[in-house]
Amino acid sequence: MIHPASSTGMHSSTCMHCSLLCERDLIERPCSLREQSMERMRSIVSSSPTINGEEASWDQAIDFATSLIESSYFPLVTGSIGDVKTARNAIVLAKQIGAAIDLHESDSSFEYFAAIQRQGLIQTTFNEVRERCDLLLIIGDDQLLDQFPLLPERVARREGFQRTLLLGNWSEEARRQFVGHHREAVVVATEQSRIPLNLLAWENQKQRAPSQAIDALLQSNELLVVAWSNEHAYQNGGLELWINRIHDWVSRRCKQAQTATLPLFGSTSSFHQTCTWLTGFPGRIRCKGEEVHYDPIRYRAQSLIKDSETDLILWINSSARKSNSLPIAKRMIGMSPIPERNFQQNSGNAHVWFPLPLAGADFASTFFRADHGTVASVRPLGINEGRNKIDPLQELQKRLSKECSSSQTT
Repeated sequence: MIHPASSTGMHSSTCMHCSLLCERDLIERPCSLREQSMERMRSIVSSSPTINGEEASWDQAIDFATSLIESSYFPLVTGSIGDVKTARNAIVLAKQIGAAIDLHESDSSFEYFAAIQRQGLIQTTFNEVRERCDLLLIIGDDQLLDQFPLLPERVARREGFQRTLLLGNWSEEARRQFVGHHREAVVVATEQSRIPLNLLAWENQKQRAPSQAIDALLQSNELLVVAWSNEHAYQNGGLELWINRIHDWVSRRCKQAQTATLPLFGSTSSFHQTCTWLTGFPGRIRCKGEEVHYDPIRYRAQSLIKDSETDLILWINSSARKSNSLPIAKRMIGMSPIPERNFQQNSGNAHVWFPLPLAGADFASTFFRADHGTVASVRPLGINEGRNKIDPLQELQKRLSKECSSSQTT
C-alpha cells in the first residue's frame, strides 16, 4: 500500500515562482508573475493516475509503469524539471533503470556551457553585482522582465553609482525600472537577432553607431557585467557568437575594469547543477549500472526522440504549467502536477500518467537561483491541502528495488 508523505503547511520566505528566488526584502513587492503562478497552483486539484486514459489505482499504475520499464531496452528520462528534489529523484531512477537523461529544452544551456569553456569567461553572481558592479550591460527586450519581473531590484547596486546600458528593443517603461537613486539607464535600440552583426558593423564603422551614448556610458573602473537570458538569446541562434562578439566589443571600450558575465537561467538551473553533483555532468548522459556515459550530441533528448532511438519516454514536468512540447510516443510514463492532454486519451499506445506533487507547494525542496550561485530552501505553502502528496518517482524506485531483490532471491 502506498502512503502519502506529510506536509508541514508552513509558509516560505523565499519566492520560487521564477529563478530569481526573491527573498524577504523583495517578496512583498507586487509581482505579476508571482500572482499568476499562485493562481495556477491554487487551481490544481487532486487527481488519480491513469492508464491509457482510464483512471487507475496507484498500485495498478505502478505495476503498469514497472512492466514498461522492465521490458525497455533504451529508456529516456526527460521533460522539464525545476527543483533539486525532483531532479535528484529523476537521476537516481535513471541510474536504477539504465536510462539516458536530459532536459527536453536543454540546447541553450549546453551552448552556454560550451561557449564559456572555449572563451574562458568569468561568471559572476547577483550578490557580486549588487556589491561591486558600476556598469551593467543587459541584452534583451521587455520579455526579459516578463520572465524576471523584479530583475531591476535584483541587480541594483547597494551603494555607489551604477550605470545600465540596455541593448535591444526596450520600451521607455522598462528603462524607467532601471532608473533610481544613484542609477541611470540608457537604451541602445537594435533587433536582438542582429546584435552580433550590428556590433561588428559598428566596430568596423560600416554603420553609424550610437557611439557617443555608448562610449560615454562604457566607463567602468570596477566591475562591468554583461547579462542576458539564455533562452531568449538562443531563440535567435548562435549563442556562442553572441557571447564572443559582445565580450570582445565591450572589452575594447572598457579596458580598465574587470568584465564578467551574468547568464540568467530559467528553471533548468536546478536540474543541471544537481545532475553535475550526482554524476559529474550537467545532463546528456546514459547510466549503465554505476557507470555514467556523457555525450552532449549522442544523448540529446530531442534527437533520441526524433530518431526513435528510445523505446520508452519517462516524461517529468515539475511545474504548474502544461507542457508546450510534449512528444508523442508509443510507450510513455508521464508525471506532472496537472494532467497532460496526451495521457488522457486512449490512443492505443501504452501510456501511464501519475500526478506529481508540486515543489514549494506540496513539499519542501530547494532551488538554484538564475545565476547558479545560490541554493534556496522553500517550505510548502500549505495551499490545497487535500492534493496528492505521493511521489511517483520514489514509488517506482521502491517497486523496482523490490522486484530486483525478489529476482535475486529466486
